[in-house]
Amino acid sequence: IYYNNLATVSGLGRVGGCYGYLYDYAEATQTTMTQVNHYRNRGNVVPTARIAEGHEAIGGIIGTTYYCQTACEFSNLENYGTIGSESIDTYYTTKAVNYVGGIIGYAGYGRPINFSDVTNYGRISCGQNYIGGLIGKLDGIQKSYTAAQGTNIFTGCANYGTIATKGIYTGGIVGGSSKMEIAGAIN
Repeated sequence: IYYNNLATVSGLGRVGGCYGYLYDYAEATQTTMTQVNHYRNRGNVVPTARIAEGHEAIGGIIGTTYYCQTACEFSNLENYGTIGSESIDTYYTTKAVNYVGGIIGYAGYGRPINFSDVTNYGRISCGQNYIGGLIGKLDGIQKSYTAAQGTNIFTGCANYGTIATKGIYTGGIVGGSSKMEIAGAIN
């Protein structure tokens, strides 16, 4: 069973087809796991204006996910919607944003994140810096977590969508990152 979004989603910042902003701040004693599983977006995700710095990030499923204090897992996520517009020239000059991803615009700071069976089929045609077929920007792991606690891991993930941008830090899987391992991802 998938949770589906079929509508166009637009906004001024942290815009996602299913979640705009996902924040996990658990107490150290909690043992829960942040899981986002079985979401599908078929609607377009569109910024309505140039997004203010600090509120940037557009994703097919999640705009921003931040501060993952518990174990984090994102699996069985699919985006079919267009991120942006067909006219890259119009978007770059009027609505360009940082951190644009087919699945997540910005994921950062906290424990390592596991991504499995995450796929983007949608076209990405907006973005200035950090544009990725799956994740725009995957920020570092919090320093208090040791190397033994892992890295951000991608398994069985794919991007089949076209990326059209005039920006920098553009990648078929991730636009920019530190501490990650990709095993079996396709672009």
